[in-house]
Amino acid sequence: MPTAHRRGVRIAALATAFALGIVPLSACEPVEEDLVQGSPVSPSSEGDPPEDLAGMVALTDVAADEWVEGATVVEVVIPEDEETVVRTTYVAPDTDRMLVVEVGGGGLVEQQPTFETLGFSELTAAALDAVPELDGVLEPGELPGAAEETLRACGVEEVDELLYTTGAPAAWDGTQWTSQPAWEITVLGAGGEGAVLDGDGEPREDPCIVVEPVS
Repeated sequence: MPTAHRRGVRIAALATAFALGIVPLSACEPVEEDLVQGSPVSPSSEGDPPEDLAGMVALTDVAADEWVEGATVVEVVIPEDEETVVRTTYVAPDTDRMLVVEVGGGGLVEQQPTFETLGFSELTAAALDAVPELDGVLEPGELPGAAEETLRACGVEEVDELLYTTGAPAAWDGTQWTSQPAWEITVLGAGGEGAVLDGDGEPREDPCIVVEPVS
């Protein structure tokens, strides 16, 4: 089983990092951070937060639209806590950074870590054409049933966090994709155990992982 830092990656593609090497959070110092209190699309508004991926991403799309036209979703993180509803990562053609938007009870928090800081390369429009949309990816509520056998085999009894990742931008070397972008789901358990699945919930080869706490 590969081993990774439990809280080591919250910005940049975590599932890709299992294959390419985990990037510590200390290397992801944001270039810019903005807090929008009481955003109309935040969970502090009337009604419960959405439970489907499209609805969760819609909460962060307002920030992406203001950031740059044509921003593409490459990662969606769903923690099982009361503080954060969703954390979405966007990239755009010919930009030197990514946009990470976190939705919490107080509104939206935005970060813009640079590719240079993370050791990644800028993506072209042609490169981003290869990044698939979220359509057809297994919804969070469908995971326990669809992947029950895999989760049990990997020791995941209580889900702590779901990570939907494409491999972008880590798998782009500046001229080509080292692995073709595809949605992958990493299920992290509360005790540090985890499982990595394809976008439709099928386990990848050797799906079980162990995530160690950061000391």
